[in-house]
Amino acid sequence: MQIGRMHLFEFNDSDWCPRVIRESITEALGWSLITGGIYSALVAPFELFLNYSGSKVLLDMCSGSGEPAVFLAKALQRRGDRRPRFILTDLMPSVTAQKRLCASRSADVSWVGRPVDALSPGQLPFHDARTFFSSFHHFKPQEARSLLKQAADAGKAVFVAEPFTTTPS
Repeated sequence: MQIGRMHLFEFNDSDWCPRVIRESITEALGWSLITGGIYSALVAPFELFLNYSGSKVLLDMCSGSGEPAVFLAKALQRRGDRRPRFILTDLMPSVTAQKRLCASRSADVSWVGRPVDALSPGQLPFHDARTFFSSFHHFKPQEARSLLKQAADAGKAVFVAEPFTTTPS
């Protein structure tokens, strides 16, 4: 028996979830993805994406804690490769993560301090490409298609990384 894709919700993405809980969960998820080495396998494909697209300024949508973007920027720097400039966005921006990441990575990471809805982003800062790290699963199929169409219509490259499958085994 095959089970189709189920679009569920995450408690910390709900408006009613207290900010301290939401930010704690987001920070823990970001930390575990990086310390667990899950994003290490993305360095080479991400570098290929940057080289192929020519992207230098990346708008990271649904950034959460911002850890994946910072990890990739640091990994490329260690390899001696050019590092992209990331602009982090989120529907419910984490003030704690914003302050910590931007203070430590001010040259290549900045944060849009206002809520940015990826489905209806309004005016966005200048960027060459959009990234979605561990966040594309939040969108229903028709929303995902709309996001990709928006980027294509704007002439923006897109990099999507989901380290986990969205279907039960």
